[in-house]
Amino acid sequence: MSDFYTEQLIKKQTTGKDRMIKILLIFLTVVSVLIIFIFPFGIILPVALIALDVFMFQRMDVEYEYLFVNGDLDIDKIMHKARRKRVCSVNINDVEILAPADSSDFSPASTALHRRIREMRDSIRERRRRITHLHPEARTYMPL
Repeated sequence: MSDFYTEQLIKKQTTGKDRMIKILLIFLTVVSVLIIFIFPFGIILPVALIALDVFMFQRMDVEYEYLFVNGDLDIDKIMHKARRKRVCSVNINDVEILAPADSSDFSPASTALHRRIREMRDSIRERRRRITHLHPEARTYMPL
């Protein structure tokens, strides 16, 4: 029996926001170490900031694993190559469109699902306008 199996591992790209957070954390840690020379009892601050640095740097090291086996697509988020969290698991038959978020195929205006939803919404609004009107004397909605 042959199973169709493919796996793709993609590392999250470091953004400018991630770089700024890392720079800020390192800067605050260095400043807190310098503050120890002024206030010797402030030793807890650098220890707490170093722990925060380690925690945040591990949280920013993220990879995504895409696993496709016999029509089932599993997407996992792997943090610091140690912890794995299931983001989503779906049968490919239930998926209408699978594309990158910035793709033109993924824009809401181009998908058939969004077109159908828009058509149903417009149809319901039009039906409400045709079926009911405000009766001037009774001030209630009456069918036409």
